[in-house]
Amino acid sequence: MMAQILQSNQESFMNGICGIMALASAQLYTSFEFNCPCIPEYNYSYGISMLVIPPIWFFLLGFVLNNNVSMLAEEWKRPVGQRRKDPAVMRYMCVSISQRSLIAPAVWISVTLMDGKSFLCAYSMDLDMSEFGKN
Repeated sequence: MMAQILQSNQESFMNGICGIMALASAQLYTSFEFNCPCIPEYNYSYGISMLVIPPIWFFLLGFVLNNNVSMLAEEWKRPVGQRRKDPAVMRYMCVSISQRSLIAPAVWISVTLMDGKSFLCAYSMDLDMSEFGKN
């Protein structure tokens, strides 16, 4: 019964998976405690890595969890036979997969930028710290 529902509502199911991944990414960020190392050599790489690496993982996870990837691979490997391969179908499937996979990374980046800690940490290496010590 459940398998029939999931197969009949495949688009809704994948949108739900993407929504759950987006909520999970926001929840994961709020549970993660970000502390800037306050070492000028490491601030930029540490701050930017918090902004870039998790979205890459979420994007790849979105590709892996998307069931259209197998259909895209089957269409790509299919012999030409009676009908030729339609590049519009391939393009549509690739864009559809990419759009769904970009939801969770976009949420992570927006939550990270709204919080601002990693962004400030990344660009604090160019600041003159003696300016902040003056009263």
